[in-house]
Amino acid sequence: MIRLALFGEGIARSLSPVLHGAALASVGLEGRYEIVDVAEGALAERFGALRRTLGGANVTTPHKVAALSLCDRLGPEAAIAGSVNTFAFEHRAGGAVEVIGESTDGAGLLDQLARDGIAVEGARVVVLGAGGAVRSVACALAARRPDRVHVSARDARASWAAVERVRRVSPGLPLSCSGWDDEASRAALRDADLIVQGTRLGHGCAPGDAEFHAAVGSLGSLLGRSATRARVVDLVYAPAGARETACVAAARSAGLEACDGRWMLVYQAARSFERWTAKTPDATAMYAAAWGLDACGEA
Repeated sequence: MIRLALFGEGIARSLSPVLHGAALASVGLEGRYEIVDVAEGALAERFGALRRTLGGANVTTPHKVAALSLCDRLGPEAAIAGSVNTFAFEHRAGGAVEVIGESTDGAGLLDQLARDGIAVEGARVVVLGAGGAVRSVACALAARRPDRVHVSARDARASWAAVERVRRVSPGLPLSCSGWDDEASRAALRDADLIVQGTRLGHGCAPGDAEFHAAVGSLGSLLGRSATRARVVDLVYAPAGARETACVAAARSAGLEACDGRWMLVYQAARSFERWTAKTPDATAMYAAAWGLDACGEA
């Protein structure tokens, strides 16, 4: 039996156990996927106590950058992005366990974009946010030859740090960064073909919540300036029973085509699972377990 886990803070409602339970069933493996709720700053202690018992693990907010220091080596995507969302374990002679840090967030987003027919090559891309997942996503997008990439974050220094990561992937790519709502951000949005929303605005809340409406207002003030041709992809996913995230609601109110991050969540989870087990899970079964499907295979 394989033991898998997710390390994060405030993750009691995470869908990862459902997704990976479906993944295990789809390939005929016995195992369990556990939630390990860890306060910021306490990851090293909790991870150290469990690492020898695990066959694989994920790590999420707020630990994706802190996880770097717990790895013996990094996969190429994690090394470039400076962010880890997957721990893989390789057993060595004498009982030693080597921890490899991977990042599947960027590849998961590219899988979703391919599924939805959204082109990256030649696109003018704006990324909102600068956290660990956003770093991975921005680097993955840059590798697909967009026309340019602009990163906008509430902390302008964080957006600059994210751009420096992206520069390692595509040294000649036109890159820019800014604060959340300054003129450079507004200009980039007016010119964008693809907008990727990577902040946690609206995460875990549903229509009717005060937090949801506040997030719609914040995002609407930005997205309302975008060209109507822009496609919006929210890395946040709608919780079970909700039709849309705050970002998707704000985008649609502005006349923009938008989707949330449900399929990205599935695809990044599937890539982690394949790294641990060398088996390819059924992504559609994973999605159906979390959100259900209609006859057309859509939510």
